[in-house]
Amino acid sequence: MLDHHKNTEDETLFKEVRSEEVQEIIGRIPSWITRNGIIVLFLIVTLLLISSVFLHYPDRVSAQINITSDNPPVKIVAYHSGRIKTLFVKQNDLVKKGSALFEMESTSNQDDLDKLKMELTHLLETNNINLLQQKNLNLGELQSEYLSLLNEVEEWNYFLTHENSQRTLSQMERELQDNILMVKQLRNNEDKIQSNLGTDKKIYDTDKELFEKGVLSEHEFLLSKKKYNEVLLKINDNQNKILEYNLRISELKKRMLDTELSKNNQLSESKRKVELSAKNLIQRIEEAKQISIYTSPISGKVNLFSIWKENQNIHAEQGIMLIVPEGQQILAKGTLAIQNSGKVKVGQKVLIELSSHPASEYGLVTGEISYISSAPMDSIYSFDIRLTHGLKTSNGNIIFQQPVLTGRGDILTENKSLFSRFIEKF
Repeated sequence: MLDHHKNTEDETLFKEVRSEEVQEIIGRIPSWITRNGIIVLFLIVTLLLISSVFLHYPDRVSAQINITSDNPPVKIVAYHSGRIKTLFVKQNDLVKKGSALFEMESTSNQDDLDKLKMELTHLLETNNINLLQQKNLNLGELQSEYLSLLNEVEEWNYFLTHENSQRTLSQMERELQDNILMVKQLRNNEDKIQSNLGTDKKIYDTDKELFEKGVLSEHEFLLSKKKYNEVLLKINDNQNKILEYNLRISELKKRMLDTELSKNNQLSESKRKVELSAKNLIQRIEEAKQISIYTSPISGKVNLFSIWKENQNIHAEQGIMLIVPEGQQILAKGTLAIQNSGKVKVGQKVLIELSSHPASEYGLVTGEISYISSAPMDSIYSFDIRLTHGLKTSNGNIIFQQPVLTGRGDILTENKSLFSRFIEKF
């Protein structure tokens, strides 16, 4: 009975809750909540709008960055494979330009190379071929070039001292003088004949006149005429001989000139070959010295990489060490695509993240743009960056200067409010 009574009460209560009056009371939102909620929402939106006006942040334009120096470190590379004979420097040594760094083993004797270089230099200055005589020199791979030079020197000396061409010239000179003498004699003979020609002409003219008058016989006239013609023929023959000897003289002079030119040309060509070979050999000696003894091209600090002791083997094109100059000025340059390049201006800040030094660990290198190219090349703008704190990062780390440091830079351009960016969307 009790359970039945309880069930009846529950059913009655459920019907009361489901009634329309109760449902209307439960579903109605109090007016104060609606009124205050609208006010709160309005205040929040207003606050957000006001905040967006005062909240600014810059645009970022990405660029590729390269950091070098005005006097970058120099890499010393081996010219050929071999073994280190002598190491003249240690790690972090300060060296001057031209200082010896290390010496490679060589097949040639350095003293012999220096001696030969001095003789070749003196040869070029004095043209004294007697200074260069074959000696027992240990020149290594330059031995064949040295022997070739000696052969050319011998050829030059042959043209200087050989008598064949000189004997030929002397013989032609004697022949020339003989012909000149003959011409002189012929001219003297012609002068004598010419001096008697007038008398012979008068005799002939007189005999001709007497013959025409019948005083002189024909036989006597013909004898007179023959004698006069013989004189004329002798003069003509003498002139022909003079012409012939003059032709011989001209030919001899031409042959002598050709012989002299040929001799001089051979001598000059031989001398030129010796000088050229001597200069080439001096250059090869210098190259051999550079190959065996490596010197520093600049002043700076030694950073050893591949070698650290003597008798160590190295191979050709192997990097041996770096010479890092002191007091170098850091140069930072960037490249920028045309897109968004109009936002970039001189004086804007640049945040640089180096590829070799993650920003999360080392921080960012900061700088500002000091120059922008006036026009693009291959659709790329170039610009210079002045590093405000050098290679000190935002985390306080100091980045060691390397030949080239690369990375990505964010250029902080126009600083706009959140509100203006929202308005630009519409």
